[in-house]
This record gives sequence, structure tokens and C-alpha cells, in this order.
Amino acid sequence: MNSFYYRIQFIFLNIRKNPKPFIQTILFYLNWWGCFWAAKNGYGLHACIASLVVFLIYSFWEKVPIQHHLIYLLIFAIGVCFDLLMIKTGIIHIPGEFILLPWWLLGLWIGFAYSLPTFAFLINRHILAFIFGAIGGPWVYLIGQTSGLLSYSEPLFVIVAIHGVLWGIFQWAVIHFNKGVILYQNS
Repeated sequence: MNSFYYRIQFIFLNIRKNPKPFIQTILFYLNWWGCFWAAKNGYGLHACIASLVVFLIYSFWEKVPIQHHLIYLLIFAIGVCFDLLMIKTGIIHIPGEFILLPWWLLGLWIGFAYSLPTFAFLINRHILAFIFGAIGGPWVYLIGQTSGLLSYSEPLFVIVAIHGVLWGIFQWAVIHFNKGVILYQNS
């Protein structure tokens, strides 16, 4: 809930000057809930395709430079590797058969990568960026667990704490090393 509050606060303070972060945040949350709904109803591939199409249409509509698409692709690839590491180390378990990750989870990573500009409020707020990732990352996976889409290993508190630290570092790094992209997209 905290992440939602800070995003909304940042957006509404600046929406008159620049509506792009508002649109990006709406797309992010529609993608997020859409991927969970699709996964629960057996439409994971559709979620992944829809995520890609929506964010590509938006980015071409906004004339996002090709260099930014490469950064989004890199964030997507690192995110996929991050989840593969979580699966291979046993931190999370995802039922079913899949080659890389389930389609719905790939759709979530597409949405996360393209939502980079919505994190502008975290630029130069290193501790807040870490906390945002440390809480927000595991929170998403806990929702996935309550939905039956994945499960954490035991002991739950320790595993979620480890996952939170890793997500905090990941979130901080994504924002810290991409300040230029975030600022450009919000101008």
C-alpha cells in the first residue's frame, strides 16, 4: 500500500505539468492485475502478449528512444534471471511446466521494465528506493502465493527477508543506474 500511496502522491502533484507518469502507472497496475488474473484463469500466454503489445504501443506513441528500449530489455532480462535464480535456489517454487518462466511472470517483468519512469520519485532517495524494493518485491510474490501461483520455501519469514534484501538491492540499482532514462521519460 505504501508504494501505491507514494506513486499516486507523486503523480497527482505533477499531473498537470506532465500526464505521462499517470498513464504509465495506470498501465503498470492494469498489467500487474491482468497478469495475475490471466494466470489464475489459464491465460498466461495472453497476458505476456498483451503486456508486450500495450507497452510497445505506448512507447511508440510517446516516441521512446531505441536506447531506452534496450535498457528496458536489459531490465527485463535481469529480472528474468533474478526469478530464475530464486527458483533454482529454492526461494520460490512455481508449479507447472515451463521453459524459462511462466508466461504470466514474463508479462509481469515486461510491465516492470517499461514502468521504470514511474519510479522518478525514488531518484536520489537511495534508502527509500531500497525499502520500496525490499517491501514491494516480496509483497508481489506473497500475493502470488495467496493466489496459488507460486510458493515460498520455509521458514517463510527468513526466506521473505532474504528475498526482500535482494529485491531492495535490485530496485535501488535499477533506479540508480537509470536516472537519465527516468528523467527523460518524465520530461
